[in-house]
Amino acid sequence: MSDTVRGHIKGYLRKKAPLLQPCILEVGSRMHEPDAWWVNNRDLAPNMDWWGIDMQEGSNVDSVEDIHGMSFDDNKFGSILCSEVLEHVRKPWVAIPEMHRVLKPDGWIIITTLFSFPIHGFPDDYWRYTPNGMWHLLNDAGFKNIEVQSGAEYSMTLCDHDGAETVTQTLPRHIFAVGQK
Repeated sequence: MSDTVRGHIKGYLRKKAPLLQPCILEVGSRMHEPDAWWVNNRDLAPNMDWWGIDMQEGSNVDSVEDIHGMSFDDNKFGSILCSEVLEHVRKPWVAIPEMHRVLKPDGWIIITTLFSFPIHGFPDDYWRYTPNGMWHLLNDAGFKNIEVQSGAEYSMTLCDHDGAETVTQTLPRHIFAVGQK
């Protein structure tokens, strides 16, 4: 499992789990399949309070929220987990500052998202992120102590400009990030 797409994500989340502080806001918490190990993140900090939000009702969803303008008070949550969601957010430059707003001072946000992956809708798929792009989105929103890394790689062979030569590039599949308020 650890060498699967979801295994790499879960491995990163386990490494960053010590940053989680009570109360945890999980953005995109709806589980499509009951007992799916790859999307059930509450095992990362089982003794802490979790509040799950999603754009639609379902398992693990405590409230339906629009991430572009959540109904929560400022500084409400000790941590935010946003895993495999940002590619589905229409305006991440609005959503990330909104997550910063509801995070307590010194709280951490943990993000996993995609750099290279097939288009997939839940219900829509808008973006892919580079490490620098993610860093700037977090920095512009006011986060500090930002760390961004790529995870899981694959190779792609392309024809060069004139088509006579091919070039093999290694591309990251995931972009992983943390930031502190």
